Amino acid sequence: MFYNFKNYLLLSVIISLTACSKNAVNEIEKPTEESRWINVEKPHPTGEIGLFPLHKNPIYKTVHQFSNLKDDDKVAIVSYQNKIKVYPYLYTNRYEIVNDSIGDYFYAVSYCPQTKSAINFNRIVQNDTLDLVASGYLYKDNMVPSDKNYQMYWSQMQMNGITKEADFLNLQTLNLVETNWKTVVNYFPDAKVYYYEGDIVTPKNNDNSNSIAKNSAEITDADPVFSIIENFKESGKERIVHSYAIKDFSNGISFQEIILNGNKTLLIGSKEHYFFTTFIVPNGLTLQLEKANFPPTLIDNEGTKWNSFGFAFEGPRKGQQLASAKSYVASWWAWKDFFKNIEVK
Repeated sequence: MFYNFKNYLLLSVIISLTACSKNAVNEIEKPTEESRWINVEKPHPTGEIGLFPLHKNPIYKTVHQFSNLKDDDKVAIVSYQNKIKVYPYLYTNRYEIVNDSIGDYFYAVSYCPQTKSAINFNRIVQNDTLDLVASGYLYKDNMVPSDKNYQMYWSQMQMNGITKEADFLNLQTLNLVETNWKTVVNYFPDAKVYYYEGDIVTPKNNDNSNSIAKNSAEITDADPVFSIIENFKESGKERIVHSYAIKDFSNGISFQEIILNGNKTLLIGSKEHYFFTTFIVPNGLTLQLEKANFPPTLIDNEGTKWNSFGFAFEGPRKGQQLASAKSYVASWWAWKDFFKNIEVK
């Protein structure tokens, strides 16, 4: 079914998430519609350290060096060329954006504690490598990434620019899998795990939930929902969001093929292991589960085997990496706030 939600036209009241600066808000170009900026800290001139400092050159530990992470603590996984890096949200909260790389794969992991959304941005734009930073602004209760000079601003959940200069650069996204610490420990023990030396920031919970579910089958505002965005950046087409409540996934491996933007797309998920991802199937290929136990592996009609992060580890396409659809987990209230056409599966 579809839910249509009216655009919000009023500016939100300025709210502080932490100790807010009393400095006046810098004048920056605002969107022409749905103008809901919340100032936390004014953008900082080049060279100054703001509420969320620019974070580059992160450091890591091994999985077994951590004793303070609980089984159900959420983490983001970025995997490329069979290498795995894990970003516990307990640590990403300090900066909200971590600039990183795996070989020539340059990316920035962003996590918004308010909307509970994690997105992986491609830092390579027009042959340049950007350094991204959490600007200190929110847009519709969602973090606003910026470049290190605070000249461009993007909407994290909408994954596009909300100022003219940023929209022109067309920041792309890369694959990211949200899961929990228990799954990492049990299935990816050789991963490199991000951390930082300093105080751990635990933000105040902000579910924006004003409704109570009539029964357990109803999606509540605070529920985590995995959604896929169709018609992303398609000229003349309105975005359609295909949403799947996490609690509605099966405990085993959920595997289904859907058509998005004319492409075969695989949706793979497991509620038991809190693991959800999508892969775009290359033309001429048919993929199916090779084994039903976790973590899943895929095999195609040419004999290539792919791991649960879309990396071909055996067969004629060995070394290739499958692209993912525009998809991620966020709180249900945030999906409703950002998108008008939502199809609940």
